Amino acid sequence: MTTPAVDAKSLKTWEDAFQYPIPAVRRMEQQLRREHAGNAEKLRQLVGASYRDLLGTAEMIIKMDEDMQQVESSLSDISGKCNSRVLENIMKNHTIFEQRMKASEIDRCALASQLHLFQSCPRVIARLLRNCGSNLLAAKLLVICRLLYKTLSQHPNCPPLVDVVRDRLASLRGKLLRRLEGQFADEGLSDSALLNDMCAFLLATSSAPTDLLRHFLHTRHERIKRLLENGTEDSSSITKAMKLYLRTIEQTLGLFPTRLASILITFRSRPLLEDPEMKELGMFHLDLEKSWLPEEIRNFTPWLRHDVLEKRGVESVVGAWADSTFDALRSGLRSSLDTILDPWTVTKLRRALLETWLGHGVKNWEKKGQDRLEKLRLLFVDRLTQLVKGRATKLEAVGYRVVTLLQSWGDEDEGTKDGLWSASTRSKTLGIGAVKFKNLVLDRLHGHDIKHRRVMKQYSSWLRQMQVITDLIKHLKEEDWEDDLDLEMEESDLESTNSQLREEDPRLIQDSLGNSITSALKDLDGSLYDTVKLLVPEYKHQQAAFLLRIIRDIRQQLPESETSHFFGVSTIPELHDIIVEHNIDEPVRVFEQRMEVQGPTRLKQIVALWEGTPLLPTQPSPAVFKLLHDLVTAMAEEGGDLWASAATRVLKKGVRRRVAKCFRTWRTLAGGEEQSDARADVSRDDPAQSPPASDAKDDESESEGYDDMKVKAKVQELFDVMFLQEVLAIPGPDRGGRDPMDILEEELVKGLKEGVLDIGSLRVNVQGFWKRTALLSSLLV
Repeated sequence: MTTPAVDAKSLKTWEDAFQYPIPAVRRMEQQLRREHAGNAEKLRQLVGASYRDLLGTAEMIIKMDEDMQQVESSLSDISGKCNSRVLENIMKNHTIFEQRMKASEIDRCALASQLHLFQSCPRVIARLLRNCGSNLLAAKLLVICRLLYKTLSQHPNCPPLVDVVRDRLASLRGKLLRRLEGQFADEGLSDSALLNDMCAFLLATSSAPTDLLRHFLHTRHERIKRLLENGTEDSSSITKAMKLYLRTIEQTLGLFPTRLASILITFRSRPLLEDPEMKELGMFHLDLEKSWLPEEIRNFTPWLRHDVLEKRGVESVVGAWADSTFDALRSGLRSSLDTILDPWTVTKLRRALLETWLGHGVKNWEKKGQDRLEKLRLLFVDRLTQLVKGRATKLEAVGYRVVTLLQSWGDEDEGTKDGLWSASTRSKTLGIGAVKFKNLVLDRLHGHDIKHRRVMKQYSSWLRQMQVITDLIKHLKEEDWEDDLDLEMEESDLESTNSQLREEDPRLIQDSLGNSITSALKDLDGSLYDTVKLLVPEYKHQQAAFLLRIIRDIRQQLPESETSHFFGVSTIPELHDIIVEHNIDEPVRVFEQRMEVQGPTRLKQIVALWEGTPLLPTQPSPAVFKLLHDLVTAMAEEGGDLWASAATRVLKKGVRRRVAKCFRTWRTLAGGEEQSDARADVSRDDPAQSPPASDAKDDESESEGYDDMKVKAKVQELFDVMFLQEVLAIPGPDRGGRDPMDILEEELVKGLKEGVLDIGSLRVNVQGFWKRTALLSSLLV
């Protein structure tokens, strides 16, 4: 249970507090102590605030006393100075001063006034130059200073200060002339501002308008040269130089001589000191200083000749300047273009420069404008042609890469090549459209390995560069120049210029591109043809297959060119011969062995499978069938992508020649009666493949259309030859006349007695068997 709180205000005596429990008394004690501390703090704050107010009041009283004393002292001084005696002394002194000035100091004051004006002019000129003020006003001040210096230098009491100011003026004059040169070189300067600067130059140098014209053109020429020097780093400087060149000719013919002469005449209308700009210079106090100046300065009027220039003379000077400056412009543009390696940058610069040229209406005031436009066009066409040739020649790097890979063949262990259906194919992720899986399938289907990808990557890079040039030519053909052409030009000139820019220039670049691509492809074709002779015998067929795939893929991605079809025509047959020789050698050699070991037993087994009336062969001998199987297997192992129609024709020709030779050799070795017993099976040691004796007897009883086993052997041989003729058939245009297989077939047909064999039925059996089994030898189809 909590102890009730004690209210100290309810207690009448201190003894009443002890009537409550001790905890209540202690809490009351703590409460009283806290209230005591709070009241003491409030009292302390009240006393401190009152003390500060008292100090402020005392300081204010002291300051008021000081101010009153100062006021009393000032009033006392004023009353002392305003008495009549002091005023009389002042008047007397003033009268004495005026008398002395009028009597003996007039010349001295004039000198001082002239010195003051002469000394003030450099400060004003410096301020004008520093604050980008009026150049014409600064030139007028220089003329005044020149007159003042002439007057002061002739004074007997000329102070040394005059020479100091003269040197300062000489420095300011140089700064003014340099500033005027900068103004002359500024393309964006308006005609009125340029006229004022020209007048300032004439006043500052006392030159004739002819000198002004030459100096102005020289300044612009130097400025153009500096812009051209910077053009090797910044192509925008070339555009600025072109604008300045055209603007200079336009301004010069527009200002000289008429407008300049009209302004020079205005300088004779009033003295120089009466000029409104001079009067606005308040720091000179010309209304006071003017009376102390000599009369020749007060009435000085500039006399600038305006009749020394004629329009024909101006055109002659401008024409000579335009010729020399245009030559410098062409030279600088050529140097700048030589540093640009990107054809699109050249095209952008071409657009900017020709827009500038055509936009200034060059034809109206420049008789040689069309010829110079032609020269500018040819500069860009030549540079783009150089870039096209340079990029086209990079195709030789593909040949170098092929030679390098062939020389290092066998050094890199690429591991075992996986087939199209190997288990590793399933490990590829099928996400994102199965891109990796599809690329892997395509690579294995077309025999692409890391060597092949390296070469084709380099070729693809070259192909992209050629595509850039093609896109650029298309862009040039689609550019619209009608808005940039000067409408005041003649219609024929408008059409001619537009045709040159949109048709002739792209055609020249297109011709150069075609010739460069053809030349590059010829060089690469010759390089690959020479590479065939460098193939290593150990890897000859592999390297030939590698080269064939490279040539095939390049031919599939040839740039659009009318003369690019020749690529690889001379090299592909050489590679086909190498690959075919390797792939048919082993199957034909095994076929020879099988033909040598065949005997009567194998023939009886084959005859047992004859059908029809009379009995005729319905399938080739095992040796022939295995020959085709071995041949197709070898072709598949080499790569199914290699056996295009041309390669297959070469293979068929080789097999026909070799097989015909095998048949003739076999017939020669067998000879006479033994020919019918010369067929045997390579696997005759397998008793499971030998037919039962009863079947052989049945075959002998059913062969009524034949005399003996010799005739049956000839019929089976004829079937084999006809079957090989069907399988290894070559279209008429590519066959090249009769070959050994045709002659062998004719000899076999003639060797059989007339009426013994129905050749038509035998051929039908051959075609029927090939139709049923063609898919087994699909690479030969």
